[in-house]
Amino acid sequence: MAIASVPADGLNISQFPTCFLYRSQNRHLSYLDRLRESDCAVIEIPNANHFLFYDAPNHYTAALASFARSSWFLGPCSNS
Repeated sequence: MAIASVPADGLNISQFPTCFLYRSQNRHLSYLDRLRESDCAVIEIPNANHFLFYDAPNHYTAALASFARSSWFLGPCSNS
């Protein structure tokens, strides 16, 4: 089993694609505009309560699939 090592200067999380999912009822959150201005994908999940994946599974999985397709997750694999 391979274990990823963390560089001595720490892990720069900003190098990874990020996604923030929220329910429609939370569209008033004060920090959404700041997230949208960043590199973070911000996706509203309609018809969901606290558990997005349980309350609106089709919207939830569609949002995650869209995010994955638009990020490097589905890029070419490397065996190095």
